[in-house]
Amino acid sequence: MLILVASFRKDVAMKHISLFLFILLGSRGICQFVSVPSGITENLTSIWMDEGGDFGVIVGAAGTILHWDGSDWSPVDSHTSQNLYDVHGLSSTDVVASGQEVVLHWDGLDWSQVMDFPNTAITPILLTPNRIWYGIPDSQFPIIGRCDRSGAACLGLVAPTGSVLAMQQHISGDVIFVGTTGSVGRLDESLMNFSFVHEQSQANILALTAADIQLADPFLRSAKRTEQDIIQGADEFNTFTLDQLVWFTDCPTGFDVFRYVDGFAVGGNGLGEGTTLFPNCSEVFLPRPASDIGHQTADLPIWREDRLTSIHDEGLIFMATDCVEILWEQFELHGINEFIEAVNSCFQFP
Repeated sequence: MLILVASFRKDVAMKHISLFLFILLGSRGICQFVSVPSGITENLTSIWMDEGGDFGVIVGAAGTILHWDGSDWSPVDSHTSQNLYDVHGLSSTDVVASGQEVVLHWDGLDWSQVMDFPNTAITPILLTPNRIWYGIPDSQFPIIGRCDRSGAACLGLVAPTGSVLAMQQHISGDVIFVGTTGSVGRLDESLMNFSFVHEQSQANILALTAADIQLADPFLRSAKRTEQDIIQGADEFNTFTLDQLVWFTDCPTGFDVFRYVDGFAVGGNGLGEGTTLFPNCSEVFLPRPASDIGHQTADLPIWREDRLTSIHDEGLIFMATDCVEILWEQFELHGINEFIEAVNSCFQFP
């Protein structure tokens, strides 16, 4: 058994553990994206994966939908020719996709249209146990709304946050959402009770192009292992984290961020090369600008093994299945003693 002691100072402990992890993980691979066949050539726009990575959905232009069965991506009939922009699900038999004029639902057997908004782009989309939440982007009158699960009884209001970039359901049932201005709002299902989680001052309005929300919900295994909510955003210059009601810069990007998921920012660098920015501010360049990234995570006490799927124009898909990221936040959150106990309980040696 590996035994580490905790009688030294934290900075010294970090050096010792850093050396140990370097030796332990040095032989492991880093993220290497490999092209996988998609069977289509349409532009791809959004991806959703279930927690285990055994089922996934990619949507794209001209009604394109692909399903992941754990080993391959295959085209599926969407019964629409409209461009699709976003997708979100609760399980392999309960997924919604939104696009130009339509919202579709997957019941495990087939896709069907459940909502129709003539001459309107619908994005983003959020599926909850009781509702379908949606955004309608607009520079003057952006909308956030919800319908029941059948697509009926729809209500919407002008989003005080600017166009909605990301939504997530709070454990209370309310929905938290981030807008392009950097403001964060909260709504209940009646749409009668709105409040700002954070209201960005008019003198310091942001121009976010992507955002992500990870709520500290004990019922969501895919939520980050933290005791507080994590709200992040990105523009064409930087990624940010909202902390104590202030947006702090995390990483300079140098590229247009199209999507932000679990600290992974993806986009294009303006030179035709795609760029993936990892949580530690390191970059991976892909052959094409990336429109979205799917992320599945297996958490261990001291590292996180990731499977990433990036999607691109012309049906291009890349997958990386050997990704390792050391989770120093585990150390920062729980302290040296609990961290060492986690290490000792994780590794067994003869």
